Amino acid sequence: MRMIIRFSKTGAAKYTSHLDVQRALQRWLSRAGIPVRFSTGFNPHPALSFAAALPLGIESRGEYADTALTSPMNEAGFIRKMNAHAPPGFRVLTALAVEDDFGSLMFLSRFAEYAIALEKPLQEKLLPAAEHIMESKEYFAVRRTKSGEKREDIRPLIAELRPEKSGLFARLAASPAGSLSPYALMEILCREAGESQPQGFDIIKEDMRFEPGAKTVHLEMKKAR
Repeated sequence: MRMIIRFSKTGAAKYTSHLDVQRALQRWLSRAGIPVRFSTGFNPHPALSFAAALPLGIESRGEYADTALTSPMNEAGFIRKMNAHAPPGFRVLTALAVEDDFGSLMFLSRFAEYAIALEKPLQEKLLPAAEHIMESKEYFAVRRTKSGEKREDIRPLIAELRPEKSGLFARLAASPAGSLSPYALMEILCREAGESQPQGFDIIKEDMRFEPGAKTVHLEMKKAR
């Protein structure tokens, strides 16, 4: 069986790189006494994967990982053991036991949801920019890629972008077909608003949405108590 984990990464832990998060979760599972399955071969390693890498400097209440187990566990017991040994800044929020043939989280992921808190002066400038982008059928912007800067239509990558009391809510593509980071979104919004550099904001990742079947839904998971 496999256990899908939703965990938070807050406080100083937001400055932990994705590679170090992988290492921390491996140690965390070991300390908690979770019967993790290991790969075979010359260099066995824990069967552990992630839905997506979180950009450095962003707190999250919606990080997802997936580990294979050598023996069955119920979700409540798994959560209890993990949170009894949680490193600073990390906590398991929910868990879901699935069969081995359940799809990969990386390939099932569709969107990531963010709350973007904006200081008042920046909020007044960016809200009209966000409204303009959402009203556009297409919106071309220059994005930084591994091969250099590229101009492309980013509108299909923004599923939702709406004002909230303290700033913006954004649901951005996070799938194998394409993704948009919240930092890239902020750069695009600032350019649209005539701002040189994005300053005066804070981002929290709230959750992710997956597609286990034909429709995009939240995973139904056992909550921590």
